[in-house]
Amino acid sequence: MRSIQLINAPLAKNFYPSIRAGAYPPLHLASLAAFLRKGFPQVDLQIFDGELSSIEDIISCLHADIIAISCNSLTYDSALRIAKSAKLKGSFVILGGAHPTFVGEAILHNRCFVDAVIYGDGELALANLVDTIRLSSIPNLIYREGEKIITNKSCNIELDDLPFPDYTGIRLEPYFLNYQKLYSDKPFKKVFAAFSAKGCQWRNQTGGCIFCAVQHTGFRIKSVKKYWRELEMLQDNWGADFVWDVSDTFTSQPQWVRTLVDNKPQGINLPYQIYARSSDINKEMVHLLARLGVYEVFLGLDAGSNITLQKSRKGTTVSGNLKAIKNLNREGIKVIISVVIGLPGETEDTLRATRLMTEDILSWGDLSEINCSILLPLPGSHAMNMLKRVAPSQKGREDLFDAEALRKSWVSNFCEVDYAMLMEEQKQIMQLHDRVGSFGVTVIEQANYATGISDIS
Repeated sequence: MRSIQLINAPLAKNFYPSIRAGAYPPLHLASLAAFLRKGFPQVDLQIFDGELSSIEDIISCLHADIIAISCNSLTYDSALRIAKSAKLKGSFVILGGAHPTFVGEAILHNRCFVDAVIYGDGELALANLVDTIRLSSIPNLIYREGEKIITNKSCNIELDDLPFPDYTGIRLEPYFLNYQKLYSDKPFKKVFAAFSAKGCQWRNQTGGCIFCAVQHTGFRIKSVKKYWRELEMLQDNWGADFVWDVSDTFTSQPQWVRTLVDNKPQGINLPYQIYARSSDINKEMVHLLARLGVYEVFLGLDAGSNITLQKSRKGTTVSGNLKAIKNLNREGIKVIISVVIGLPGETEDTLRATRLMTEDILSWGDLSEINCSILLPLPGSHAMNMLKRVAPSQKGREDLFDAEALRKSWVSNFCEVDYAMLMEEQKQIMQLHDRVGSFGVTVIEQANYATGISDIS
């Protein structure tokens, strides 16, 4: 049986980590491990998480027949370093995750030490590679055949067909300790991530927000029975006392949420954190979330100007955003808000509107975090496609990007303010924390934000 090492690439230099980095066990790697172990019980499998392990430590441990590295755009540079070292040791090297999904062919064109790329779901592709199936028959695989780069057909796996995540072999205590240090004011001790769905309903219907780079096509959701069984497993087998549902929008299917509430097992008492769109948050939805035990809701407000929201393809309004926060707070549900500056057509007036909106919310809202970021055009997003049309340097077969250069190029082409003003405005939003410290609000610097859930699957 072939050996395999699953690796979550560390954050590249010059980026600030997500506040949640190293605070949640790696769901995507545990999910892949479960699928492989189910099909190949004797597989020699190891997991390395770059949110806890340094790149040097990971490289020193490379030895498997197959090295599968998950990365996003902000961990890609580290992934390349690991891939190059793995190839020198004779491994078959695969990259997967959000970034390779969108630039897979460019990776194989530019990086001779990468043997293949998996785009979209990774479970079936990895299982077939372990089983030594010929490359031409493996779904979601991009590989070389002589001088040609071949992209195989895509295949989305049914979420109910996935086994429950398997955290065997992962030291969980460091994640729990990190969480408790980061969130000492919260009562939770053993936190895990889960997902109820893959894909974004809004992106599937409209093409998505301007900065969205969701890697999964379409929209798939687990059955209510499957979802409750998974949470029961996390609670009973792993001792979970809090769950972060990392699905793009938990609230996009109201009937599914109703059915979830109606079928909630009596023995499950797990508080949640979820993502939601404010346009989904009516009084009925808030009541359902409260009955589920939702503790926090992450809302992407993004801007304090309706014109900016419209240009950003958000499908939301400022008044709708404020109403959603008030409705959630009335049911005792805390809110994490996110704003993005440097959106299309950004002016001094729209920047001021976003800051004033944030200040207003802080005066009455029950918030637990504020996220503030300057728009970064990621591969796969409308923003990147717009930039490619006007910036010659972003055309062609690039696979490695300078994030700050991308931001500056975007701002110079699509904003009516300069980059220095955006940096200053971001700093002012950051300083709001000092004025409202008694509210227990955490303001997160996200000028260089990296998600903790990069995903090869």
